[in-house]
Amino acid sequence: MHHMPTLLQIVNFFGLGYDPKGLAEVSGIMTVVALLIVIVVGLVIDLLEHVEMKILGRIFGRNFAVNFHNYITFPGLFMHETAHALMALVTGAKITEYHLFDRGGDSLGHVSYRNRGLWIFRAVQDCATACAPVLAGLVLGYFTLRAIFVLGYPLWADILLWYLFLSILTHASMSGADLKIYFKAVWVLAIPVFCVFFFHCSHAAGQPVLFFLQ
Repeated sequence: MHHMPTLLQIVNFFGLGYDPKGLAEVSGIMTVVALLIVIVVGLVIDLLEHVEMKILGRIFGRNFAVNFHNYITFPGLFMHETAHALMALVTGAKITEYHLFDRGGDSLGHVSYRNRGLWIFRAVQDCATACAPVLAGLVLGYFTLRAIFVLGYPLWADILLWYLFLSILTHASMSGADLKIYFKAVWVLAIPVFCVFFFHCSHAAGQPVLFFLQ
């Protein structure tokens, strides 16, 4: 499979060996990186949002900047709020509010939910819901770019796809509240993500997990 050589190169890069300890250390590093990437991407996009609002506000006025962010890039706003809502539902939380046209400050939409279940399920709900717009934005952005550069649509379709891509990118962010929730609950993903990396790194290195259990 294509991902195996890449993982093997990563294992070789760190040079920690193919034994359980070495592979576990590599898997731990990859786990930390994977969980931090979501934060970095979310923070960078959130920063770009604020820069965009500030520049537009200085040139055209604050009302134009707010309306541009909420209405002109509405597909991205829809993606952002819907990603929050769907992830909360999928992980077992109950949606209490879902608004796309309820202006509050500089934001046109918002989602509220109530946790349900055991404490570990509540942590999953918080962590997954907080980072859902970033994950959805990355996935949708990838497929949108792929449609532009690979599928060969006519010019008018490419223009529409670029508009969708920029709208999605603009709203694939994590707010301060999202980051606080994510940091509080991200530990719940650390073990399963580590296990996934350890399993695949072991196979990539030719040391199946069952080998270590013998």
